[in-house]
Amino acid sequence: MSSGRSRPPRSSASRSSNRLTEKQQRALEAAFFGDYFQRPRSITGTELADSLDVSSSTFHQHLQTGLRKVLAAVFDSPRQD
Repeated sequence: MSSGRSRPPRSSASRSSNRLTEKQQRALEAAFFGDYFQRPRSITGTELADSLDVSSSTFHQHLQTGLRKVLAAVFDSPRQD
């Protein structure tokens, strides 16, 4: 997986990362550093899932749950599912 972004040191992770599972953290990092959120996308969810050795549906589940937790932390929402 090629990336246009470099990864910051782990210590600079957001406060919400403490509540993320390792799988959610990995999915979010892979998506972010793989430019998955750029338009046009330079990588697909299936390609990211393959790089993490998980199914596409599992990757998307971890990504969506992780995004919900990060956004909840940003907007101070108590919902953490």
